[in-house]
Amino acid sequence: MDFSHQLPGLARTLLSQRLKRLIALGVFETIPVSQAGHYHEYVLTAMGRELFPVVAALPQWGADELFGSSEPRPCMADPSTEMPDAPVGVQFG
Repeated sequence: MDFSHQLPGLARTLLSQRLKRLIALGVFETIPVSQAGHYHEYVLTAMGRELFPVVAALPQWGADELFGSSEPRPCMADPSTEMPDAPVGVQFG
C-alpha cells in the first residue's frame, strides 16, 4: 500500500523509515502478493490488530474534545461500504 498519498507533506523516505520500524516492532508484516515475490503487501500482525482500537480512538477523541460543534469531523469508514465505523468504546469497571 502506498501511504504517501494519504499523508501529504511527509517525505517518502520518512514514511519508509517509519514503516520499516513498525515491521521491526511486529506491528506489520509483509506477505508476497505474487509467487514471483516482487511485490509485497503490508498486513497487520496480531499485535497490530490489538493496537488498532487505540489508533482509531485518538482521532475520535480529538473530534469530540477539540472540534467546534459546527466544524466537520473526521470519521473512519469501511472502505468497501463507505459506511462509518462504530465509535470505539472502552468500559471501565
